[in-house]
Amino acid sequence: MLSNFLKKDYITVQAEAPDWRRAVEISGEKLISHGIIEARYIEGMISAVERLGPYIAIAPGIAIAHARPEDGVISSGIGVTTLIKPVNFGHEENDPIQVIVTLAASDHDSHIDAMGELMDALEKHLDDIASAETPDAVYAVFFPEYMHG
Repeated sequence: MLSNFLKKDYITVQAEAPDWRRAVEISGEKLISHGIIEARYIEGMISAVERLGPYIAIAPGIAIAHARPEDGVISSGIGVTTLIKPVNFGHEENDPIQVIVTLAASDHDSHIDAMGELMDALEKHLDDIASAETPDAVYAVFFPEYMHG
């Protein structure tokens, strides 16, 4: 269930990043401050892209930054970062990227259902998420009941 992983406090909106590396760093900062990942996890996310290419740019406008659990995951969590100006990861079809999801999974299975829910919301509401001015507004896209109860 997505609500077990994505918390309002893990959302950063309208961040400024000159390039994809800084965007990935920003995307991990909230998870560090909330004890979800260690700082070295960010290095793991960046080096994965440097080694394997822009495979994390999984759909037009969307990247899912992640590394291996042993690269510094303390507990599972999902962060969402939106950028004022999209950045290029070097992906032919999916650049530029405006929404970065940061996935910290403590194992290989527990987050699978949550990621399905997340991707469904991203595909249907990418523009609303990308243009949101507050973490509350982003959170409400993923959890509409949040605004009504």
